[in-house]
Amino acid sequence: MMEAMLLGWQGGRNSHPQGLYSSRNIDGEGAGKTNKLAEAALERLRSHVLPMSGQDVNVLETSIDTHLLGLDLYTVTERRGQLERKLEEWRVALESRGMRISRSKTEYFTTDTRGDQQATIIRLNGEKLKRVKTFKYLGSMVDETGEMEKEVNFRIQCGWNNWRQVSGVICDRRVPVRVKGKVHKAVVRPALMYGLEAAPLKKIEERKMDVAEMKMLRWMVGVNRTDRIRNKYIRGTVKVVEVSKKIQESRLRWYGHLRRKVGEDHVGREIMEMEVEGVRRRGRPKRRWIDCINGDLGEKNINPEMANNTSRNTWRRLIHNGDPE
Repeated sequence: MMEAMLLGWQGGRNSHPQGLYSSRNIDGEGAGKTNKLAEAALERLRSHVLPMSGQDVNVLETSIDTHLLGLDLYTVTERRGQLERKLEEWRVALESRGMRISRSKTEYFTTDTRGDQQATIIRLNGEKLKRVKTFKYLGSMVDETGEMEKEVNFRIQCGWNNWRQVSGVICDRRVPVRVKGKVHKAVVRPALMYGLEAAPLKKIEERKMDVAEMKMLRWMVGVNRTDRIRNKYIRGTVKVVEVSKKIQESRLRWYGHLRRKVGEDHVGREIMEMEVEGVRRRGRPKRRWIDCINGDLGEKNINPEMANNTSRNTWRRLIHNGDPE
């Protein structure tokens, strides 16, 4: 018996595009997600289930190929009714071939937090599915409110997890401080920064990440706050710049990559230039990614047109935030 867990993301009003719905985790009798199981599940779906899906065969097969690494399958819909119809089609197709959709594992996710909550309930064969407020997708945490607080907390947790794995080296007094800094930049910093080049971080969230990284560096060099040693001196000793500066660099690097995609049908460029229709709610508007970019360009005194008129290497030199020498 194989089980399939399904997840969904329905677009809300004003600020969120409509609709990602997904199905994931096809496991064989609770076994681990091995490559052999993935290949067997994919082959079985292609040969038995997909031909029964009618016009959705190509979309479904493409989705399987795209997310095979995590044994995750994702389909796109725009409305709640469309998701329920797709789930019913999956249920009939899977159960007719000796597989079933797990009701206990099945969860759904929506960004429509201001609408009628009863109207967003998803049912599978009459059974109500569990709704979640956060969704982990490709290593990033997606929150129903669109805020980045959960993602920042998750990145800090991942950074600490990597830090603990190499704590035997970076906390050893016999290891030179410069080597500790290099290990930090190779192991801990990538975990802190993963995926944040496209995240609209607030200043308070960037400071939160700097504080967490500073705590790691103090543990590395064996000092605490009561020793009254300034952060600038510690960073200069281990040769590690603030993680917020490296996030700014990666954000501008991605922005330059998108700006160079002139005349190409590039989804990133289209999303960057997309205008969302409708009227914003009263109050302070949410911070957008382009607002972060405008602030970064102003801080570094860079004209946005330089991203188009300069080469990749020149652009990277302009946006570089180097570690202390």
